[in-house]
Order: sequence, then C-alpha cells, then structure tokens
Amino acid sequence: MREIENFILSELGELGLEKNDAGTVTEKLEGEALEKELCRLLLSHKFRKYSAPDITKERIQNVVHIAVSQNKPVNICSLQGSYKLWRLPQAPEPDWAELFMLMYYTLWLKPICALHKPGAVLDFFVDDIIMERIDNYTREEVTAYNNTLQGLMDFLKPYAPKNLKYSINTVSSYWESEEAFWSAVDKEVEKWEAPENIKLNEEEIARIEVNCRLLPGQDNDPLWREKNARYHDAYLFNVKRKSPHHPRNRTDVIPVLTLPIPNGAYLVLGSTKNSIMKHWFGFGVLKQEGDKLVPTVISSGQLEKYDSKIYPVSIPKLKGKNFVEIHVVSAKG
Repeated sequence: MREIENFILSELGELGLEKNDAGTVTEKLEGEALEKELCRLLLSHKFRKYSAPDITKERIQNVVHIAVSQNKPVNICSLQGSYKLWRLPQAPEPDWAELFMLMYYTLWLKPICALHKPGAVLDFFVDDIIMERIDNYTREEVTAYNNTLQGLMDFLKPYAPKNLKYSINTVSSYWESEEAFWSAVDKEVEKWEAPENIKLNEEEIARIEVNCRLLPGQDNDPLWREKNARYHDAYLFNVKRKSPHHPRNRTDVIPVLTLPIPNGAYLVLGSTKNSIMKHWFGFGVLKQEGDKLVPTVISSGQLEKYDSKIYPVSIPKLKGKNFVEIHVVSAKG
C-alpha cells in the first residue's frame, strides 16, 4: 500500500540534519554552554522513559565533558542480545522492531549531532555466541541476526546525520580466541552457586521458560531452569562485565537500556516512543492512533489485543525477509 510506504519514507526523511525539529538550538555553542545543552538534550523527556537518577545525570555530564573538551564524539552504548527471540516467526533476523529502534535512537541523537561537530557513536554491545549454551540458539542464527542488524545500520546511513556512526561489538570478541572465551565462561560457571542451591522466583522462571528453546530431553532434568540461571548469571555478572568494552569499565560512554534495572547509571530509552519492549524480543508494527500511524514494538501476545492488517511494502534498498510486509494495528472494535 503506497500510503504505508510513503509514511515510512517520510519518517526516514526526518532523521537528517537538513530536517530540523522546531525548537532545537542551532546557534553555535561552546564550552560549558555546549555541555549544558547537550546534557539537556540527552535527558530529554521526549525520549527517556523514566526519571534519571543523580548517578545517571552525573555520568552523562562526565561523558559530555570528555567529548566536548577533547573534541570527540559522544559515545552511546546500548546493551542487548544478538538474536531474535526464537518463538517469533520473524526469527532469526531483525524486523521492523530493530529498524524503528534505530530510527528512534537516531532522532534522539540528531540534535546532538547538529550542535557537536564530532557527532555521536551509537554502539551496540551484544551477547553473541553465549546464546548457543544459554538458550540453544545456533551459530547461524546469531550470525544472521548480527549481519541483518548491520545491514539496517548501513541502510540508515544515507538518511542519518553524517557525523552519527553506528557500530556493533560482540562480547566474545574481547577475548583473544573463542577457546579463551569459553574457558573464561566455564571457569566462572564452576565458581557459581550450585543448581540445587539456586532459588528462582516466578518472574525468573517465566523468563527462562520463554527464552530457552529446549533441546530434546532437556526438561527431563528437574533442575534445568536452575542450570540455565547459573550459566546466565555467571556469564552476565562475572564474564561480560569484565570486558573492557562494558560501560562499567569505561568513563567515556553513556549506557542505555530499553528497560530499567536495579542500580547502575543506565539511561532507559525504551525501543520506540511508546514502547519499552525489547526490540529483539518483539516485532515492529505501525499503530493506528486516530489519523496517525505510530511506529512501535509489541510482543506476539499483544498482537492478539489489536485488530491487525498486513500490508505489502517495498522500500528501496531495505533488504531482508522481514521487510516485505508490515502489520498495521488498531484498537479492537
């Protein structure tokens, strides 16, 4: 449907600096004045989903000061999985959810790029081959996700500010070899709490059961959930966080998440303007709100709550099996 394609192309057209948002400061700022304005823009209510604690504000101020004083880009690090939830028909590749997320983050950083000549770097620090052992994804699925996500970044480059750079960094790449990575993981797992001593709450059990694609006979083991949690937590807390690229080990980067977590100086942006759904767990749709279409990310369960129509689309140079059609959803009734 041409109307849908025109809408998506119009949204893409909003990403460039030549299409300036009303009210955005465009005069040349320097020093403390520039730092103050960049911090204000990064903390904009228009994009963040939750109030930022003082520790987050202080981190943003420090990162901005480094970028301005050293004439370097403002570094953003988004932490996510390097996979599409296996339960979704769109798996293993990204779909409109990832594209809409990238567009949303680009809009967030656009005024930064307009004011700060070195621009910004939007980097994705992703859990990659670890998913083979935690949730039984294949190497091919992880590779397909990363390659398609990189393809979406390449697709967006002509639309985005020229001084905005996108990148992907995998956790495993920070070890000298794959063997060294697995050795580090196995060592930490052995030091972690024994499965029989792990107590899971209902939320943790639900997360594990949704995420893990069981191998034949895996659920015959009454402790399979606890073993999954052991591997996941040992990796997350004692392996991933030791990487030099992790935001906990850097002072020059602002970490962002789609959902809030306890502690940590993370800025919570969600995945789109009206969604905090993890984009690699959901799929992207256009939501009809009155006479407007709104890009958003929903779960497969949420889809059942809407009236939904599927429209074929063809956007020039946008490649991938998940971009030949799109759901347009509206309230039932």
